Amino acid sequence: MKIGITGATGQLGRLVVEYLKNKVSPSDIVALVRDPAKAEGMGVEARPFDYNKPEALEAQLKGIDR
Repeated sequence: MKIGITGATGQLGRLVVEYLKNKVSPSDIVALVRDPAKAEGMGVEARPFDYNKPEALEAQLKGIDR
């Protein structure tokens, strides 16, 4: 089960990702961020995700269950 975290490079988002890494496999976590480069070193998959580009959101959420 893949879990997507929006805003994963923000203060709260980083805490959520770290918490989830203790609960599920890091391979099941996807950081949904405007700039994937900022998510380097988090140890999870990072995908570009921008609410201002609604035409791309469906593709960016593909495979995410929660």
